[in-house]
Formats: sequence, C-alpha cells, structure tokens
Amino acid sequence: MTGVSADQGCNCDTCDFEFYSGHSHHVGASNLVCTQCDARYCLPTKSAMGPDFDEMIELNVETHEPCKQRGRKKKEPAYKRVRRPLGQYVLALSTGAPQFGVRYEGVEELKCATCDSKGLIVQNFKPGDPCPRCKRGKIKCIQVTY
Repeated sequence: MTGVSADQGCNCDTCDFEFYSGHSHHVGASNLVCTQCDARYCLPTKSAMGPDFDEMIELNVETHEPCKQRGRKKKEPAYKRVRRPLGQYVLALSTGAPQFGVRYEGVEELKCATCDSKGLIVQNFKPGDPCPRCKRGKIKCIQVTY
C-alpha cells in the first residue's frame, strides 16, 4: 500500500487534535503523523512546490522551538521549525490523476522514532478513525480542493 498525498484538514471531535495533510509549498514538505503516539513528521522535498516523480524523500521529525525573544522583530515568528532527518525514505510517484498529486511508496514501512511502532505513520485519515492524541475521539475530515 502507498500513501496518497491529498490535501485534507482533520480534527478530533473530543480533544484539540488537528492535522493538515498534503504538500505545503510554504514549508516545502508534506506532513505525516503517527497514529499511535501523535508524533509529527514531514517529508521535505528538493523543491518547495512539491516532489519530483521518482524523488527519494527522507522522513524528518519536525518540532517547533521558540525563537529568541530578545532582538526579535515584530513580524518575525515566535517559533522556528526544526527538522531532524531519520534515515528512512519514501519514493514519490505519480498517482496518474493530477488532482491527487503524488503518492509516496514506502510509507507503510516507516518506523516511529518516538514509540517504535512500524506501519502507523500516515498522511491521511478516514472520517471516524480514532484520534491519535486522546484515543477516545473520532477524526472528522474535510477534503481541501483548489
């Protein structure tokens, strides 16, 4: 099975869990999450606009760290994205349908660096999936189209 990159907004009906899938050209990466422990990952691509077909992309842990407050200009962000490569790769392939962008081969083989689970890192949810954060709630999804 392969992960298909479809733009989707998800949240939990019980807690404050939110997740946005698909590729963001603002950050130059696609988002992933572990369904066991809610660890966040990304697949940063060579081009901010998205992966090339047949591009090997390394899984990264992504965290947000606070920026120094001293000397920070008003319009500068209060946090910065920090990515740490994990040595695990997926392959970007065409879906054959332009509206679905790319599919990532090898997502099911990825291993979570936080909880050590294999095969539980996903790009998308199905409505009604259990929430990875609270485990009690159900995921609601909105498909984003442009």
